[in-house]
Amino acid sequence: MLSIITRYIVILFLSLYLIFSLLNRIGKNSESEPRSFVTWMSIASHSGHETENFQHSISLLPTSDPNNTSVGSAFFTSFIITSLSLLLIWLIVTLLNTLLIRSPRVVTSVATLINNTLELLSGLHVLVYGLILYIIFGVDVNSLVIMLVIGVGSNIYFDLSSEQRLFLDAILEKDYVLNARATGDSVLKHIFRPVGVFTIAQLLGSWPTVLTNAIFIEIIFQRYGIGSLLYQNIFAPGRKDMLPEVDILMYVSGIVIVSILLVSLLKEFFMLRLRNDR
Repeated sequence: MLSIITRYIVILFLSLYLIFSLLNRIGKNSESEPRSFVTWMSIASHSGHETENFQHSISLLPTSDPNNTSVGSAFFTSFIITSLSLLLIWLIVTLLNTLLIRSPRVVTSVATLINNTLELLSGLHVLVYGLILYIIFGVDVNSLVIMLVIGVGSNIYFDLSSEQRLFLDAILEKDYVLNARATGDSVLKHIFRPVGVFTIAQLLGSWPTVLTNAIFIEIIFQRYGIGSLLYQNIFAPGRKDMLPEVDILMYVSGIVIVSILLVSLLKEFFMLRLRNDR
């Protein structure tokens, strides 16, 4: 486990350094002195960076300054919508797969139809759904619909559903499960731990992709979060005569990379537990 943690720390610093090296070449005023990565990190640790165009402060945490740009606050909002979207889709997947395993024929037929439809719809990228909804409804779209789009698009639903179904089919054929059935013992008691570990690992593995979906949706519908923050400070049409806010982009890149690596590290931990259980 120590070697895995070391690997992720190295990946983190290499990623941040490469992004800094790239971004430091663009957008800065020609009169500005070049900065080293260590200097940038030192200033960032004290929330000392300011926006290029208006000299507003940039920080990870919210401050009392009304002009402050809080990257951490925007990320927290994206984190919440990402997690809720993933949890919603997982609940739908689990319900349908449960109905597919042990239900009357009529219920199984309905569950199969719904599952196949959602898996088919899942093949479209979240941008397609976002643009369709934007054209029809504008930015006034229900939050539940937003979460469904984030969780279904870009093959998220298909991956969750097919992986969970394969895992359940495999574990229900294990000798200890068959023995529990034969003796009248509780099957749930025997599969609860491996199913729980698998579920956590699966959700953690899907989280980065769902976060990407959430960022796209935030850009399209201008919902507060990382996506709208990037759009307003980097890509907005009214900014064509302004310098891109490189420091904000660096903050966003850093916090997203850190979150994805932490989630991936947790997934590695639970996958090790799952392999040990088998």
